[in-house]
Amino acid sequence: MAAAKLQKTSLQLSPMVLHEMGHWPGLTRSEALRLSVERGHYLSCLNVEHVAAIAEEYSPILREALADLDYEDYRLAARSLPQIVAGFFSEVLCEHSLGRSWKSELHDHELSPTELVKELEALNTVERIGILDCIVAERHRKAANATPIKN
Repeated sequence: MAAAKLQKTSLQLSPMVLHEMGHWPGLTRSEALRLSVERGHYLSCLNVEHVAAIAEEYSPILREALADLDYEDYRLAARSLPQIVAGFFSEVLCEHSLGRSWKSELHDHELSPTELVKELEALNTVERIGILDCIVAERHRKAANATPIKN
C-alpha cells in the first residue's frame, strides 16, 4: 500500500510543547508533531456519536452553561465539566425561585438537569472535551450564519 501524501503546514506551539516534541526517541520533531496530531484526532473521534448525541440532546442547557467557555478551555472542561454544569443549575435556581425547565429541541420532553450531570460524570476526559467542542462549534456556526453578507 502506498503511503499517503503528507502536506506541509505551519503550527504555532508553546515553547514547552515544542521542547517536548524534540525528545521522542527515534522520531524527529516533525514526526513527533505529526504523530501527536494524528493521535489526538484519533482519540477525539472515539465514541464521537455518543458524545454528539448528548451535546445535541442537552444543547439548550449546555449552550447557557458553557457560554463563557471556548475551545481553549478544554482543560477546564476535562476536569470540571459536570461541576460547571451543576454550578450553572445552582445559579439558575437562585435567580429563579420557582426553578426553570428546559425542553429538548429533538424530542418532545423536559430535560433533566440531574440526568445531564450524571451523563457528564460518566464521560472520560476526552469525551468531556468533545462536549465542549460540540457546543462551541454550534455557537460559531450560528454566529457565522447570522452574519450578514457584505456586498
